[in-house]
Amino acid sequence: MSVLGELAQINRQKRVYKDLVSNKNCANPYLADFLFDISRARQPQTLESIDTWFNTNLNKKQRLAVQKMLGAIDIALVQGPPGTGKTTVIAEAILQFVQRGQSVLLSSQSHEAIDNALERLPNHLSLKVIRLKKTSNESKIAPMLKKMLLGAITVLQKVMPKKF
Repeated sequence: MSVLGELAQINRQKRVYKDLVSNKNCANPYLADFLFDISRARQPQTLESIDTWFNTNLNKKQRLAVQKMLGAIDIALVQGPPGTGKTTVIAEAILQFVQRGQSVLLSSQSHEAIDNALERLPNHLSLKVIRLKKTSNESKIAPMLKKMLLGAITVLQKVMPKKF
């Protein structure tokens, strides 16, 4: 990345930080509190029961993480070292939320992390995924994810408006 690119990114992060701490343009007025001190977020009193697991290979800790995410009152953060199954847990949680009729916003500091999670989702009819990304980098996106790009969806809506 160039120096100008890094400066632009730093300036963008500064703007977002200022908006976040001032609650400007923020859907959750407590988001800054939770991100800077997660202990301020309320913990669920009970774990969500799950009748059907989409990924039957989840271990006990991964299942517990999904249950905690489903029961989160304020926010759920997933962290851990590489190779612990964070992406697998996120994919399972997305499917569980969608099965319950809820919407999911998946965000990360890198496009690669988002793509990895989306690639683990099966082609399930109830999943309606929109992938936001600069079109200049479209060549780096896996073929199965290209149909999720907002530009591709917009084109499809113009061609087949009754299907969306």
